[in-house]
Amino acid sequence: MWIDQYEVHHKLCSNVDVLVNNSTAHKIIRKKTDAKLGMQEVAILKRINEISSNAYPRMLDYEATSTHVMLYLTLIEGKTLNQMFEEGELHYSGEYIVKGAIEALVTLHNAGIIHRDIKPENLMIDEQGRVFILDFSSAVIKGSPNAQMNNQGTWGYIAPEILFSKTVADEKTDYFALGMSLKGLYRRRIQELSMTAIDQIEMLTSIQPQKRKINESF
Repeated sequence: MWIDQYEVHHKLCSNVDVLVNNSTAHKIIRKKTDAKLGMQEVAILKRINEISSNAYPRMLDYEATSTHVMLYLTLIEGKTLNQMFEEGELHYSGEYIVKGAIEALVTLHNAGIIHRDIKPENLMIDEQGRVFILDFSSAVIKGSPNAQMNNQGTWGYIAPEILFSKTVADEKTDYFALGMSLKGLYRRRIQELSMTAIDQIEMLTSIQPQKRKINESF
């Protein structure tokens, strides 16, 4: 089996390892997850594999048992937006990051996928300044039974309608989470942004879901 050519390089967290092929130095991700949730993520990743955009990790393979699922994914190297905030410096245009993040999320929505846990830790920027969306463990396919329950999210990025009216997560709630994530670009004053970019971020974080829109001229 091809995976036998890889061994653990280092651990990212308790259930995620970076594997390396010592012959080629090629690295991939191995993620262990619960059986039921893992198969839900497999369904999401299969759909992502069909998207032409490269703004997401690709599923290379998976192994399923009665207790868990092992996912094998492409490794995206770079820094998360959260890491950049902690360092207090961006090496890329904030404007470019805002545009890239919005484009990646809109493309995901066009494929019928709601992420449900957008946050700075799940936005990766590589050496070319390209933005990637990570971690689809909470994602659902729009209109599926799973999309009607178990709303996910991280405190500080959850849309108010989910907190107070128990609304089902949708594109608008993802927009809110993305806007809250991107606000750090100017709240921390580590990146100059045009007023157009700031207005777009503010629009995404509107309390009223119907006002969360993508400015097509941005």
